Amino acid sequence: MELEITNESKIASFQCDTGINNLTPESATEIFDEYCHKSLKLSEELPSAKLETENGRRTFSVEHLPVNAATYCYKCSSPGVYDKKELPSQNSNACTVKIKVSAANVGSAAATSATTGVASALVLGSGISLFFSLSIL
Repeated sequence: MELEITNESKIASFQCDTGINNLTPESATEIFDEYCHKSLKLSEELPSAKLETENGRRTFSVEHLPVNAATYCYKCSSPGVYDKKELPSQNSNACTVKIKVSAANVGSAAATSATTGVASALVLGSGISLFFSLSIL
């Protein structure tokens, strides 16, 4: 399953199927990298993100998008007992939930600020030029 968090939709909901309802990482403060292998601290990757669970339905939300786009992962697996060396992804009854988090749209805000700054400098420069030309007369 692939979900996306964007500037327009900062919430993504999912539910693991019946029989594979164990979610890993188990802690709501962790998330896997995009390859579903390495567990990461959610607060370090996406400080404003949170995972909430209600009646088996998970809601992943991000209040402030990151500077760079990134993809993360959760795994749904069956509650059966498996060898500690076996990853849930190796379990035949497992699925992954990949969440692509878009980058914040900082480029347009920076361009607007730069354009405003350049326009202000031009107006100021024209005013100074006019002042000096009048003072010479």
